[in-house]
Amino acid sequence: MGACAGDDEPADGVVTLELFQNKSEAIGVYDELIAQFEAENPGIRVEQNNVPDALSVLRSRLVKNDPPEVVALNGDQNFRGLAQAGVFRDHTGAPALDGLNPAAVRALQDLTQQDDVLAGVPITLNAQVLLYDVDLFEQAGLAVPTTWDEVVATARAVQDAGGTPFAFTYKDAWTAQAVWNTITPQTLPEGFWDDLRAGDATLTDGLTEAATKMVELLDYANADPFGTDYNGGNTAMARGEASMYLQGIWAIPAIRAVNPDVRLGAAVVQWADSDEPAAMVSGIDQVLTTVEGAAHQAEAERFIAFLTTPESQQALSDGLAVFPARPDVEPADDLLAGLKTYLDEGRITGFPEHQMLAGVNLGGALQTFLYSRDPRSLGAQLQAEWDAAYERESL
Repeated sequence: MGACAGDDEPADGVVTLELFQNKSEAIGVYDELIAQFEAENPGIRVEQNNVPDALSVLRSRLVKNDPPEVVALNGDQNFRGLAQAGVFRDHTGAPALDGLNPAAVRALQDLTQQDDVLAGVPITLNAQVLLYDVDLFEQAGLAVPTTWDEVVATARAVQDAGGTPFAFTYKDAWTAQAVWNTITPQTLPEGFWDDLRAGDATLTDGLTEAATKMVELLDYANADPFGTDYNGGNTAMARGEASMYLQGIWAIPAIRAVNPDVRLGAAVVQWADSDEPAAMVSGIDQVLTTVEGAAHQAEAERFIAFLTTPESQQALSDGLAVFPARPDVEPADDLLAGLKTYLDEGRITGFPEHQMLAGVNLGGALQTFLYSRDPRSLGAQLQAEWDAAYERESL
């Protein structure tokens, strides 16, 4: 483990940093980058630490005043809670931010709901989109849908031709969240989440449109959407057993692992009944930060800055199939490169699940409502859970 604040400097003059990061799939990429950093910085050694249930382990260590020097976590509501509690240092003006996409920085501030504090450095980004099988589309003469009406028309055409329009994987609750995250943002009124927190809007009313559309898409689902899990959906797409898939870009390498020859496309859809251009649902895949009071802050900031260089960003993007946080780095994957335009132009919107209060069981509520096919039941259940969570937080 890394040294705590106040520890004496090592006799050999070499500072050891702990990189505490939550992604097992990133271990190899970080090992390579650490080796490069250490070669360029012989006075600093970095030890990577990846553990199961990283968030619980980190919280336990914070209580024991044993913080790692560098932390890499998902940019989600758990990170927001720690940031709002003042756990992380303010990185406003940090050298690591030089050259980063302003949209990525803004996305982090939107996530933490802190306009005057930057609780970390966004290192990679992801997105949730409509994935489709290029070969099946070409064989059927289908155009890529970019509006709700076009999605329905495409699904109907696939079904009428005897195919399976969508692979849904609702056996895993989190995949219902992926579909909900993709459809919901553009169907909400402007400023909805601020109004909800102020008590001027309700989930019962706000979520009805997205819920109604999720129910309608069930008419075009695979044979057993509630008995199919995430791995089953990836396999179905890899084998050409479904034409479309509402998932995150993280599914792309998983699908290709089953069938390297599959040709996938990705579309950003305007899910609302609107003429406004569609925005891509995107969030912080990983954010790098340091803990208030942790040791070796200068060396930690140097390491974080190294991970935002173009070379490091290229390695992270290509190794993890995610978007780099720099606009001057292009993903090697043509599929991701085509979507990165939305990031470069700032045409992104955040994951709505990140707006939920701790204790709201979004995945469970989504599964329950999809079974019942009652759109208003989703908002009603979530509003009740939101009110209970808000009351707990107010105590």
